[in-house]
Amino acid sequence: MLKKFSLGFCLSFLVVAVAACVSARGTVLNVGGPVYSKVAPADVRVFLSGAEVPGPFDTVGIIRGAGSDFTGDGKILRALKKRAAAMGANGLILGELQTSGALDRALSGGLGSKKWRATAIRFKTVD
Repeated sequence: MLKKFSLGFCLSFLVVAVAACVSARGTVLNVGGPVYSKVAPADVRVFLSGAEVPGPFDTVGIIRGAGSDFTGDGKILRALKKRAAAMGANGLILGELQTSGALDRALSGGLGSKKWRATAIRFKTVD
C-alpha cells in the first residue's frame, strides 16, 4: 500500500513539476545594427500593439514563450520580459496567446500547451 502511494505521489509531483515549466527563446533581428545594453526585466514595458508604443522604436528581435496548460500567463509573460531585457529591449509587443487543441491534448496524454510570440523593441524614452 505504501509503495503504491509513494509511486503515485512521485508521479503526480513529476507531472506537476514538468507541467509548470516555462521557456522563452529569442532571435535577434538587428544583426549588424545597434547593440543595446541589457536592461532590468522590470523596466520592460508591455504593449498590445505597435500603436501603443510612445514614439518611434527599433525592432530588436522576436521572442517565443511556451508553457503547459498549468503554466499561468503571468509566468510566461515574466519569461518573455526576462528574455527581452537580456536582448536590450525595453518593450514588448505581444502577439496572440495560442493554446493547443483537443487533438494535441489527446496525443500528449491530456497535457496541453500555451505559446506566446512577442516582438522585442527598443523605444526612445521621453525624459
